[in-house]
Formats: sequence, C-alpha cells, structure tokens
Amino acid sequence: MAGVAMGKEVIVNNEGLLRNLLGTVEDSYFEVRLQGAACLEMVARYWKTADALVEAGFIPVLLTNLSDMEEIVELHLETLQSLFYCNGKKIALEEDGFQTLVKVLDRDEGAILAKGCQALVKLCMVKEGRKLAKELNLLKDLNRLLHDERPEVYSAAAEAIMFCTIKSAEKITASKITSMPKRLVELSKNRLNPTAQIFAIKALTCICEHPLVRQDVRTNHYKDVETIQLNEERPDIAALKNTLMTMLQWVPHRQH
Repeated sequence: MAGVAMGKEVIVNNEGLLRNLLGTVEDSYFEVRLQGAACLEMVARYWKTADALVEAGFIPVLLTNLSDMEEIVELHLETLQSLFYCNGKKIALEEDGFQTLVKVLDRDEGAILAKGCQALVKLCMVKEGRKLAKELNLLKDLNRLLHDERPEVYSAAAEAIMFCTIKSAEKITASKITSMPKRLVELSKNRLNPTAQIFAIKALTCICEHPLVRQDVRTNHYKDVETIQLNEERPDIAALKNTLMTMLQWVPHRQH
C-alpha cells in the first residue's frame, strides 16, 4: 500500500492509521518497529504525504528514537531526510534535531554514519543550520569521519564538509584542521569512486578559498592535484578539477 502514491495518500488521510503508524515508532517489539519504520520511509518519499507526516508531528518522535537498532535508525534517518525541506527543517532545528544528529555521528555503523551526515547536510542548507555547525564544531567530527576507511562514510563526510564551509567564518574554522586538506586531496585522486571524488574536489575548492589552506595545498599537494586522474566519461569532474586548479593558481592583487 505504501509503495504507490495513492496508497501513501490513503495512509496519511486516515487518522487512525496515522496514529497507529506513529505508535509503531516506540513499540516494544523490534519487528513492529522495523515494519513501521520501513512503511514510514516509503510514505515519506512522496512530497505530498511527507508534508502530512511533518504536520502530524513525526519529526520530533523520530528524532527521539535514533538510538534504536541499526536497521531501524537507518530507515528513520532516510525518512527524516525526506521530511527535511521547508517547514520540516525549521521544526527539526527547533526540536534540537541538529544536536541529536551530531550525537548519531558517535555510533559505529557505517550506514548510520553516512545517513547521519546526509541528514545534517539538509539542515546545513539553511543559515541556522550552518550557525549550529560552527557552534558545535561539526567540522571536527566530519574530519574524523573523512579519515574513516569505509567509502560510504568518507563520501558523506566530504559532502557535509562542502556544505559546512560555504561562508568565510567556516573556512577559518576549516583552516585550523590541518589534516583535512591532505585527506581531501587523497580522496580527490580516487577516480574509482566518482561520488567521493566530486565531493572531495568541491570541499577542497571551498576550503582553499582561505589563504592559509590554499598556501598549504599549493606548497605540499600541487602535483597531486595536477595529476588527479579522471574518468573520461565524466566531463563534470574535469570541470571541477579545473576550478580547483584555478583556485590554487590564484594570487590576490595587493593594493599599492
């Protein structure tokens, strides 16, 4: 039923069904929680029914249940990503959702760490989210995950770093994390993982706007960046590499 748009609408238009679905989130039986989480994730994929879930108060309930078993938390994080748009982002931030998601990054499971980063990316798309990222020193956590060996984890961390270093103040914070540029250069060179490669090049370009980072990369990693191997079928990655090279060659004009 939850697999098709009409079925999703039937679920959210039935108050009793919606209440029961909300109840499954905290049910004492694992199997019930898992089935409920899977159903919710499917319902949340369609924007119209996602809206109804936001209105019905699902965001705070899901946020308070992110310490459940791995399979369930994974589904909840996917659902939250679908609910984090417009009003959903605002509600999540008001409900201390940012802080809750940062705590999720202390878990060990790769899929949860990746999806936690992706959910934080959604909240970092708004000014209030980026402000919290700075206050909570999120870049420190993201740098730890960037050095993780699991591709899904370091790819998601690179994407989040890209969104957390848009403003000058954030670039200053990044410039103090000295191990970050080297790791981003390493990931930029991995053409076998184009997702990580794209996010790493973009994140590196972002932080290289800070003169100290630019100087470090230019001095210690220029050859590495210059020799980044590209997949011939991905001209978009070639364009990103060119932007990064231009950034590294850029010298600001001094006023006389």
